[in-house]
Amino acid sequence: MKKLFSFLIAMFISAVAFSQARALRVENQTQCVQYYIIFGDELCICGNKYQSALFAINPGAVHNYNNSIPLGGTYPTTAAKSIVGARIPSGPILCQPPAGIVGEPPCGLPLTFTYTALNQNCSPCATTTARWYPAMACGQAILRFTP
Repeated sequence: MKKLFSFLIAMFISAVAFSQARALRVENQTQCVQYYIIFGDELCICGNKYQSALFAINPGAVHNYNNSIPLGGTYPTTAAKSIVGARIPSGPILCQPPAGIVGEPPCGLPLTFTYTALNQNCSPCATTTARWYPAMACGQAILRFTP
């Protein structure tokens, strides 16, 4: 029984470790500017020790991050760290928008967040869903904004 328990613990730890992204692709398939902040931690830790700068992505645009180094914010610029999820403000900071979160399910994060996106005048733009597609084996995760 002890061996079985130890085996199950080892499997859980490895699932969490391999659930974190080292790269991220962000796609905006809406007609509104979308905003996001990436967060993560040391490799193999489900946390939010590091937080990126606030990014805005234009309609139809794609942002690619091969690792965490260009994310800015509190992410180190000398060594890549894990990407666990994203905070999704529903509009520009000046609007003091509510925010949601998406990210890696083994870290306890939801895959989707649906909200009304706000434009730069703080007026409603459109209903939007932010969807996180988890990384496989420490690969690339995808954050996709859709109508």
